[in-house]
Amino acid sequence: MIQRLNEQFVCTTLTYPEVWQLSEQGSKLARQVVQRWSIPLVLVFLNPESDFVFRLSSLSELNEVHPETTRRTEAPQKRGTDADANNMRVFFEHVDKYFPR
Repeated sequence: MIQRLNEQFVCTTLTYPEVWQLSEQGSKLARQVVQRWSIPLVLVFLNPESDFVFRLSSLSELNEVHPETTRRTEAPQKRGTDADANNMRVFFEHVDKYFPR
């Protein structure tokens, strides 16, 4: 999966202030991300034309909390011993669904 992500996607990390500023400057890509932003974590997937495809949020789809972390109160979350594996499964399923090989 790492190889696939590196070959087929541009993976980056931006803070909300950075993305908001780019959006205000007219970036279509940044505007798509800002419109779908949530806290504490959101992964936004766009196609090469900067159109929104899907997003994953730690408050909904990626809601398994590692047992060594603090429980967040913003949304119901599970605490399983295989939380990392479950979150990766959700991630991989979405990538395969929206970006088939």
